[in-house]
Amino acid sequence: MNARSQCGATLAEAAVALAIVSLAIAGLSNALLPAAHRLTGDARTAALQRICDRTLREARDVLKYDGSSIFSRTVTTSEAMIELRVTPGANETAIAVTAMAADGTSSQANATISARAPQPGSTFTPGGIVAAPTGAP
Repeated sequence: MNARSQCGATLAEAAVALAIVSLAIAGLSNALLPAAHRLTGDARTAALQRICDRTLREARDVLKYDGSSIFSRTVTTSEAMIELRVTPGANETAIAVTAMAADGTSSQANATISARAPQPGSTFTPGGIVAAPTGAP
């Protein structure tokens, strides 16, 4: 029996094993990186959605009171072109905000206001007779 054949792995065997492991790692990373990129979403779309949400929140704050109004308009900023559409109805007001980047990417947010509050500081007198609370004398 030869003592040399029992010593262990040679340099060539170690290099082949290292190449196999590195190919496996490269294959996994090539498969997982595009999937991770698709799951994270586009930063431009997220920024446009934040602009829509912020504009919609501001429009709702203005329109939540009786007697308040804003007009539909389009505003161009350094970030995007923002379109605000307000559609008053008989019992509700619809608000739609669209933000569009220069490359055509867009995002939209919608809301509906069905009941408006009285103006701050105003007095509200309910019409008609109000029923007495239960248990009142």
